[in-house]
Amino acid sequence: MLTIRRLEFIKRLAFLQGLIDDPTQRKQAKTAEEELAEFVRAKAEAAAILQAASVEVQTKATEAERIYQDTVEKAASLAISQDEFDGYKAQVEADLDQRLKACEQREAESLKAKAEAEALLDAYNAKLAKLKAATEGV
Repeated sequence: MLTIRRLEFIKRLAFLQGLIDDPTQRKQAKTAEEELAEFVRAKAEAAAILQAASVEVQTKATEAERIYQDTVEKAASLAISQDEFDGYKAQVEADLDQRLKACEQREAESLKAKAEAEALLDAYNAKLAKLKAATEGV
């Protein structure tokens, strides 16, 4: 009981110094109209927040759909580009194979011509040696 009185005394001193409101006055309860007005304000705020969230969701959904469509278009384009590249690659490989075969054929012809030239040179050298041997004794 003595502690309660001390607490009351401290509150009154604080009131007199202007630090707190009057501790003897009771706070008034809100009237029904004030509670209704507060409820209506809160409901309006909630509706506004819900509307803003709905708009944001719609915006995000639209953006996601746009990104998806862009991705699909790019994937389709990439598939077409891959098909074009594969066709070009096959054409180049076929061309390279033809050129390689032509080079191999020319190499074989060159080797054959070289062998024939060497054979002719050997035959010429043999005839030359015979002629030298035949003319040495004369």
